[in-house]
Amino acid sequence: MTEPAVTRREIDLLKAEADIEHARLAQAIASLDEHGSRGVGSLQTRMDSLVASMAELKADMRLRFDGHDREHERDERARVASRRWLVGAVIGGIAAVDGPLVTILLARGR
Repeated sequence: MTEPAVTRREIDLLKAEADIEHARLAQAIASLDEHGSRGVGSLQTRMDSLVASMAELKADMRLRFDGHDREHERDERARVASRRWLVGAVIGGIAAVDGPLVTILLARGR
C-alpha cells in the first residue's frame, strides 16, 4: 500500500503552520531580551535561592552528623563501662569463692 500523494494545498497548509510556530518562537526569544538580560536575571535569582538552600541543608546535615557522632561516642562509653563492670563482677565472684577455698586448703596443708 502506498500513501496518496500530498497535494500542493496540504504542503501550503503545513508551511503556514510552520511559519506561525516560527514567528511565535521568534517572538518568545525576542521577549527574553526586552530588558537586556536574556532571562539571566531570573536564573540568577533562582541560583541565589538554591545556594542559600544548599547552605541551610549543609548546616542542618552537619548538626545531624555531629549529633549522630555524639550518640556513637556515648554508646561506646556505655559499652566500655558495662564490660568493666562485668569483668569486675566476675573477678569479684571468683575471689569470693576462691579466697575462702584457698584459705581452707592452705590451712589443711600445714
